[in-house]
Amino acid sequence: MKIFLRLIIFFIIGIAIAKNGFSQTINFQFRDSSGLANTFIDIPLKTSTTLTGRGIVSYSLQFSVNSSYLEFQGVVTTGAIAAGFGTPTVNTGVPGVITIAGAGATPLSGLGTFIFLRFKILQAGGTNITATGGVDQNYFNEGNPVMGFQNSCLLNGIALPNIAVSPNSAILLKGETQPFSASGGTAPYTWSTVNEAVSGISAAGLLTATQIGFTTVKAVDGNGYTGQSNSVEIRGYRLSIPDTTGLYNNEIRMPVRVTSLAGLNVLSGSFNLIYGVNAFTNIQIETAGSLLETATPVINLNTPGTIQVSFAGSSILAGSGVLFWIRGKLSNSAGSSTAFTFQNAFLNEDLQAIIKNGSVNYVAPPAISLTPNTGQLVYGDSLLLTVNGANATAPFTWTVSDTSLATIGANRYLKVKRSGQISISVTDANSASATTGNFQLYDASLKFGTCVKAVVGTFVEIPIQISALPAGQGIFSMQGKIMSSNPAQFSLSEILTSGTASASFSANSSVVSNNLQFAMAGVNAIAGNTVLFKVRGFLSASALPGAVLGISFQDIVINEGTPLPFIQNGQLTASAVPVTYTFNGNGNWNIAANWLNNAIPPASLQGLDEIVIDPVVNGECILNIQQYLSCSTKCTVIAGKKLRVVSNFIIN
Repeated sequence: MKIFLRLIIFFIIGIAIAKNGFSQTINFQFRDSSGLANTFIDIPLKTSTTLTGRGIVSYSLQFSVNSSYLEFQGVVTTGAIAAGFGTPTVNTGVPGVITIAGAGATPLSGLGTFIFLRFKILQAGGTNITATGGVDQNYFNEGNPVMGFQNSCLLNGIALPNIAVSPNSAILLKGETQPFSASGGTAPYTWSTVNEAVSGISAAGLLTATQIGFTTVKAVDGNGYTGQSNSVEIRGYRLSIPDTTGLYNNEIRMPVRVTSLAGLNVLSGSFNLIYGVNAFTNIQIETAGSLLETATPVINLNTPGTIQVSFAGSSILAGSGVLFWIRGKLSNSAGSSTAFTFQNAFLNEDLQAIIKNGSVNYVAPPAISLTPNTGQLVYGDSLLLTVNGANATAPFTWTVSDTSLATIGANRYLKVKRSGQISISVTDANSASATTGNFQLYDASLKFGTCVKAVVGTFVEIPIQISALPAGQGIFSMQGKIMSSNPAQFSLSEILTSGTASASFSANSSVVSNNLQFAMAGVNAIAGNTVLFKVRGFLSASALPGAVLGISFQDIVINEGTPLPFIQNGQLTASAVPVTYTFNGNGNWNIAANWLNNAIPPASLQGLDEIVIDPVVNGECILNIQQYLSCSTKCTVIAGKKLRVVSNFIIN
């Protein structure tokens, strides 16, 4: 009985050992891979456990892929463990799902690559190859031994090199060359053209245009990848207009040029030139001395902004140079520009031109200015204005902002009509312009008598003068103040009308706070250019001879504001008791004996001093040196006496 129990136990243990040994899982594993887009790749499916002795006579596998990235091509068994089973059965009926089955009479054996899965990589990017369907789709035999997968496969699609050819397209003139370059691949590059009948290209990528036609340029990199340009067109001639500049409001003459027409047998042509509608006026087409001189072209300028040119003849047009000229006046403002653009340019109806469009930039005329730029003028004044600017071009056109106040003519003199405010503008022949600042105009000048001097310790009467008035104006009333700059030395007391233009006026004056206030009015108008009245004051004995004391107007109103006076304040010069120097001899000025009491006058006579010329009978006074006189001094020649001036009297 004991022996029987031991045998049962050993049998159970043996079965367990055998079961454990033969039921070990056979695992598959992938290796992550990468490949170029649009190429094929074989992905190995490998076993990590040996198949030897496992009695494998059939298998089933199922994988899923992203069909946007991978396109299944088939199973490759050459060199793989499953090669002995021959070509497996493949089912791809479900998009993105690949089912593979294989069987054979001889059990599979070995360790390593079981099969290869071949795919076409459709695009760049990462995607997975994953076992799917579980044990129902992935098994050996009828499920024994067990099949497992350690991982999925990450396949990274790499984009093909993009060989870029530059320039990508070109339009060339026959005979021209164009360098090409390539990028994105592996140097060196091999160059070629599709149409060698019209062009050739060097090993360095320099294309030479040899005939009219079309071609493309190819570049092949060191790995055999190809890049290709778009169309390269070769034409027979070029039309061009230069870029140029011109002064606004001036004429410009622009050439339309053509390259050599030799060998093209040109008999006709037509094209349009498009420009800014407001850019030009007075457009003319000139052909004298140009290639179209004898072709009698038809010119159509009826469409604003378009010049239509066409010609046809029996003589072949040959040569190169100016086809014709465009003449016009620039009418756009300074600082703007306009383009000249060719449109539909053909010769012989089928020879299209290479075109180089041009443009005209409008530049401002050279800057000019006027001097003087501002000022104060009185009725009757004339002012000469000067145009400044190295390129100022006559003739000049002058304008005044208000012609009722002043006028200006071609002689450049501004003449005042009446009071107000104006500016003056000028435009030269090139439309350069300038405008002054404001000029203040007055109807008359109101001033104190000139060169007023008085002896200290005496009263003085100072005349108040007004210049001529514009026609139709007169003075009926006047009021204001007169002030002394130093009332302690010169004090104002009253106004005097006797013997002046206001003698018939009622007048009042009074001193308030050292200022002489006055008012006057009359029936008969004062016409101007006269002494209106006088102002009386006392020059203190304390004033030093030679002292200059200011006298000024304030708050002057004539009538109710018109005429408008231009105020000119004055001054009073204190003088000592006048000295009289008498020439009573005969001969030269600088001989003391010729002067009374040998008193020769000083070289510069001042104050109220006086020189009296009274030589002896039949004698003469000869001024043989320079003698300076101030405005208040006098030189009196006695009647019948003789003064001969050899040198000069100079009045300061």
